[in-house]
Amino acid sequence: MPNTRAKILIVDDRLENIRALEITLQQLDIDIYSALSGNAALTLMVTHDFAVVLMDVQMPGMDGFETASLMQHNRQTRNIPIIFITAISKDEQHIFKGYQSGAVDYLFKPINADILLCKVNVFLKLYETRIECEMMQEEVNRSKNLESLGILAGGIAHDFNNLLTAIFGNIELARKFSVPGGKAELLLQNSSTAIDRSRELTKQLLTFSKGGTPIKRATSITALITNACSAFQARSSSNVTINIPQDIRSTKIDTEQISQVFHSMLVNADEAMPEGGKYQ
Repeated sequence: MPNTRAKILIVDDRLENIRALEITLQQLDIDIYSALSGNAALTLMVTHDFAVVLMDVQMPGMDGFETASLMQHNRQTRNIPIIFITAISKDEQHIFKGYQSGAVDYLFKPINADILLCKVNVFLKLYETRIECEMMQEEVNRSKNLESLGILAGGIAHDFNNLLTAIFGNIELARKFSVPGGKAELLLQNSSTAIDRSRELTKQLLTFSKGGTPIKRATSITALITNACSAFQARSSSNVTINIPQDIRSTKIDTEQISQVFHSMLVNADEAMPEGGKYQ
């Protein structure tokens, strides 16, 4: 349930009647609103989500029947439960008119406090159930949107990976025709390293497309850091010094994601020292 409390509206043209109902209902964990006329009640109902409306049948001007009928013709108010409160005749014709107007229940004066609380509690529970269902539906809709986004990300990752494979193949062919140790070979090697990093990004997209669950396996942190630094050193003018204790145990991690973390840290450090430097 959300943190907001349920709201109840009392509609009666006499303040003393409203006050009497408020005193009885104040033991409930709810917010109580009141209106002295049908028009005032309709205004409140289009701006608040009420769990139930307690409405007096006899009111000057627009009575309870007319107010309930107007509620049935408004999309925002037609589903608000109405409990009519009346001191007039309890004959079947009168009660039928109330139900025909849109009421779901009746309370007859003098009002029994226990009966009032029991009936109101029923509608409070129905209201809570409705809110919970709406929240569940919102969660389902969010899950569907994430699933669609995951499918899209997976498709993009597969297509991008195919393009990288073609580029990588051409780079390897070009290296065969380059002078060993020459500048062209170094540039092609740097391109191959960049493609390897791009492939890791596509793997992360594929992980997300499968639900975002990390693919964990036992990995040597020492080897992971060493490989990340070596790949970075190959295309940077800065020097990297690695100092890792010998007793670090392997741990279960998503290798691609953690490698990306180390790579991002190195890149950020390199960008902070454009003239080169030393990392340790």
